[in-house]
Amino acid sequence: MTKKELKKELKKETKTHVDHLVDFHRASVAVPLAVRLIAGLSFIKFILFLVTGLVVGRFIDHEGARFIQRLALDLHIDPDGARLSQLLNWVSGVDVAKLQFLDVVCFSYATLYLIQALGLWYDRYWAEWLTLVMAMLFVPYEIFEVIIHHQPLTIILLVLNLAVVAYLIHHVRQKRQQRKTARESATHSA
Repeated sequence: MTKKELKKELKKETKTHVDHLVDFHRASVAVPLAVRLIAGLSFIKFILFLVTGLVVGRFIDHEGARFIQRLALDLHIDPDGARLSQLLNWVSGVDVAKLQFLDVVCFSYATLYLIQALGLWYDRYWAEWLTLVMAMLFVPYEIFEVIIHHQPLTIILLVLNLAVVAYLIHHVRQKRQQRKTARESATHSA
């Protein structure tokens, strides 16, 4: 192979690698805004469960009462108040095994929501299904909460969850149809 041919081949390979990078960039930009918003919500849930798990972890070490007392002092809450005393009594009576279980649950949900958020952000098909299943699992509980408590926040959460489920069902069906069409056109052109 001559020097000129080698240069030409190297240029061709470099162009191919750049084309792959551009295609990857286009794919990440083409993610619908609604999917990005759902990914953002999943990331917020990840943060909430992570913080909750960290706080519960403080209670496992029997640091909970001291943590609450320090927080009350920092927030200028009366350390001898009735509500604070009730909270401290409750915290000191909580079973450590229950706290450990709650800690594991919090970190498990945090991990699941992080995986879900990243998968949605990068437009992964499996993440849409994961989100759809997780959202549908909470609908019966949210309906129960609305029936029992009639609070505006529970109604808003139910409506938001139903909107996510409806959108993802539409989006997954649309994507499945696009994949089917792409496969059919690829087999006809081959």
